Amino acid sequence: MEFGKFIRSLLPTFSRDQVQEDLDTIRDELDKYVLPVYQTAAKQIGREQFYSADAIAADEIFEKKLNYRYKGNHITAIKEALENAKVLVDLLQTMTDEKFALDVTRAGLDTVRINILQLTEIVGFTVRYARRHLNYILTAEVWHQHPDKKLDGGVGPTPGELEWLKKGRDPFITGLNVIKTPKTDIEVKLKEIPSILVTDESVDTAQAIMGKDKTDPFAMRFIPIVLNPIYHVRIRIAEYQAARYKEAQEEHSTIELKLIMLKELEAGKQNAKIEQQIEYNEERLSKITYKIFKMEEDYA
Repeated sequence: MEFGKFIRSLLPTFSRDQVQEDLDTIRDELDKYVLPVYQTAAKQIGREQFYSADAIAADEIFEKKLNYRYKGNHITAIKEALENAKVLVDLLQTMTDEKFALDVTRAGLDTVRINILQLTEIVGFTVRYARRHLNYILTAEVWHQHPDKKLDGGVGPTPGELEWLKKGRDPFITGLNVIKTPKTDIEVKLKEIPSILVTDESVDTAQAIMGKDKTDPFAMRFIPIVLNPIYHVRIRIAEYQAARYKEAQEEHSTIELKLIMLKELEAGKQNAKIEQQIEYNEERLSKITYKIFKMEEDYA
């Protein structure tokens, strides 16, 4: 998001602790519920070709837009970026301690702090989108192997969830490209950002003088959406983060079951027990995701 719009969208005040807690939550979700299933998925299907139209189309988009090399399909590419995300979260926590006062004000932001906040938002969004995307791809592949399940009304992404995935795909790919950047390169880019105090009125002038590539070296100006509402609206943070955490737990379990189901379908087997458990999990997951959508919508 352009710096001017980003600054205008921020809350007038929030705390450094809020940023640190957000980074702690991101790391916890990544370590427990996202990276493990991507590592399993990369071993199981990361070098295989896809068969469903949705997965094939997605793979072509990622191959075209990701700016780093990888072997296999885009599931492997995402896994590799997520492994690097842990290093980036550590760096952001260190820099948050160094660069932010205990109380953060919108009027007291400089170009370095804005970059740290935007990087924090994009890492959190990328981690969440990654698990949502893997669930979507596995659903498409399972339905291709087991088409009668879809015809029987097998639970899958709702129209609202599909729209969220579509809208978020380009920001997600941007996030992967940033996260896959080596830590030393990110550190150099952050250190080279001129520390200029800016407001939503003065930022355009500052960027015109210094250059957008200097003040926004990760090109986050091309991400048009708010990625984390906790910095932008007076949302009930504890309730919102609890719902996000519960969603991660449910989706992690669902993805694990779908990986098992896909393996069995490829071996010519069907397991009614696993299918029932997936449907039960997906119904619970859909309710939690809807609650999150509603919270974001109500507080927007």
